[in-house]
Amino acid sequence: MNRYIYYLKDDDGTVLTDAIIIINIYIPNLLKKCYNLGIEGLDEMKKFIYALIVENNEKLDSLIKEMEIVKEYVSDASSITNNDDDLKFNYDRELAAREELQYVFEEEGFEKGLERGLKQGIEQGIEQEKTAMIKSLFKNNVSIDIIAQSTDMSIEKIKQILEVDK
Repeated sequence: MNRYIYYLKDDDGTVLTDAIIIINIYIPNLLKKCYNLGIEGLDEMKKFIYALIVENNEKLDSLIKEMEIVKEYVSDASSITNNDDDLKFNYDRELAAREELQYVFEEEGFEKGLERGLKQGIEQGIEQEKTAMIKSLFKNNVSIDIIAQSTDMSIEKIKQILEVDK
C-alpha cells in the first residue's frame, strides 16, 4: 500500500486546499493478507477497504460491530437503496457480474489470450529491433546487399523499411 499526500498551491506557493491523500492498494494483496492473518491482522484503513469489497455477510457484520465507519458506510448504502431488499438485490447483481466475469476468464481462455498477447508483443519487439538495426547499419554506410544477407531479408524489404524513415 502506497500513500501519497498532495496539496494544491497557487503560483506564490500558498496552500489552497487541505491535504489530498491518495492511497494505492493492490486488492489481491489485501485479500491474501486477510486470508492469511484474518481480519484482525489488518490495520483500520485496510479493514475499511476490505469492508468495501467483502462478499461474505458474516465478515461484513463483524466489521460493522468493530468499526463505526463501516457501520455508517453500510447505513448510507442502505438508505440510498431505500430498503434492505434493494440492497440485497444490488449486492446479488454485483456478485453475479463478478461471477460472469470470472466465467469469461476461465471458459474463454484468459490464459490463452494472455499467452497470445505476450507472444505478439515479443514478435513486435523483435521486428522493431530488427528495423532499428537495419536503419542503423544503413546510416553507417553498410550496403543494402550486405544488410539483406545479414538479416535474411530481401533487398526489396530492406528498401521498404528504409523508405519509411525518409
